[in-house]
Amino acid sequence: MKNKRENSGIIALATIILMSAIILEIGLVTAFVIYTLNNINYGTRLSSEALLAAKTGIDDALLKLSRNKDFFSSYSLSYNISVGTRTALVSATIIPSGIQVVSEGVAFNKHRKIQAIFDIDQTTGIVRIVSQKELAF
Repeated sequence: MKNKRENSGIIALATIILMSAIILEIGLVTAFVIYTLNNINYGTRLSSEALLAAKTGIDDALLKLSRNKDFFSSYSLSYNISVGTRTALVSATIIPSGIQVVSEGVAFNKHRKIQAIFDIDQTTGIVRIVSQKELAF
């Protein structure tokens, strides 16, 4: 009888250790899945913030050109603009059909780039966007 009681204790201990290992493994897998999903969402958010910073750079260039038609010919052809905690690097190139502005939004390690071509009507002074597209980085 005593031997049977000792064996049942060993079997119970092995069962408890096995169940604990299974519960621990389920917990670790769940934590890993949550961590991975959180990183994916964080990367998506940073990418969206970089795109918004790039769009803000284009809008800022449009505003500067609307106020001063010779802005990019009399000032630097590139500048930085802070958008909250993000940055937009705006650079311009004077081309025959107008002014090409490229704005690169930076949010931590994510970069997004937008190119816009502006046309300035020499008679009325109206600045308009001829084309705007996102560039591959």
